[in-house]
Formats: sequence, C-alpha cells, structure tokens
Amino acid sequence: MEYLVGWVILTAVGVIAAAAKNRNQLGWGLICFLFPLACLIVLVLPPLKPASAYKKCPQCAETILKEAKVCKHCGHSFDVAPKNLAEKPNDQQGTELPGGRHRDL
Repeated sequence: MEYLVGWVILTAVGVIAAAAKNRNQLGWGLICFLFPLACLIVLVLPPLKPASAYKKCPQCAETILKEAKVCKHCGHSFDVAPKNLAEKPNDQQGTELPGGRHRDL
C-alpha cells in the first residue's frame, strides 16, 4: 500500500512539474506513472517558451523567436518601422525628386 501511495505522489509531482514548465501534463503524467523516477527528469528539464513567444519567418517559414530581428535560418531581416513618424504636410507631398532633392514651389 505504501508503494502505491508513493507511486501516486511521484506521478503528481511529475504532472505539477510539467505544468510549471509548459510541458504536456498528460504525457508526462503517463510517463511518470509508468516510470516513477521519470519525475526527476521532468524536474531538471528547462521550461519551454509559450507558443506566443514565436513567429514564422515569411521567407523560409521556419519558427523563430518573436523578438528576433534577423532569421537565424535564412538571414531575413525584420525591419521594425518606428510608430511615431510625422507625416509630411499636404502642401509638401509629392515634391521630393529622386536622389532626395526637393522641388522648389
């Protein structure tokens, strides 16, 4: 009877540790139930990042971290446009010539 209680406690420890590390609770619960010492493995595993911490590269379709500025697989650069760009006044729109020169009005 004591073995069964210890077995259930080790399974519960494995499930709780898996949940705390963003891992599959059902899978680790089953593994810890079948192999009680597997709860030690889940205790030392590093936590997984949530799915919202990743994005897909539009060029190579690999998954990378959301904060990445360059894709580690293909080198695609993610340009972050500044949010506070001041728009040109209406009277100045369309006066820019190639090479960055302005037309005199």
